[in-house]
Amino acid sequence: MSIIGSAKHLFGGHQVSVKMTEVEKQTPGEAVFPITDTVMKFHVEITGKKTVTVTEHVFQVFLKNKKTEKEVLVAEENVDQDTEIIGAPYTLPYTLHPDKPVTDNCCMIEVDVEKALEKMNVSADQALGDNSPVSFFVRFTARIKGTLVDPDCESELRLIPSC
Repeated sequence: MSIIGSAKHLFGGHQVSVKMTEVEKQTPGEAVFPITDTVMKFHVEITGKKTVTVTEHVFQVFLKNKKTEKEVLVAEENVDQDTEIIGAPYTLPYTLHPDKPVTDNCCMIEVDVEKALEKMNVSADQALGDNSPVSFFVRFTARIKGTLVDPDCESELRLIPSC
């Protein structure tokens, strides 16, 4: 790779894109999540336009203060070479080939929204209201070898009362 090609790759020219295909068995951007639920599931797809090495998948759930943009991490799962991916046809790190998408699924079992709300001094009632001071998001990042700018995607969920 040339010096210019290496510099482009370093700063995000890897031409890899990621997207969520499903969040809580719902369409991303339209999903709801019961505020006391402790399990979060979502599916992602990673696609590249050139051959790269993917070293890690990072799944995150977080709350964001709408005024200050400050984020509070609710849950995180890092999948790397030390993680067994049950049922996946690959192990990390893996080579992502052009136009051959890779999919991954995540099931986090320690999602505590109410504890994160306490850190933000927001009650459950405030978080559930139409004028909620917080947003609830899931984020996925694919770590690409040799770059400082990794592709990521987010999807907002609406918090709802538990059944």
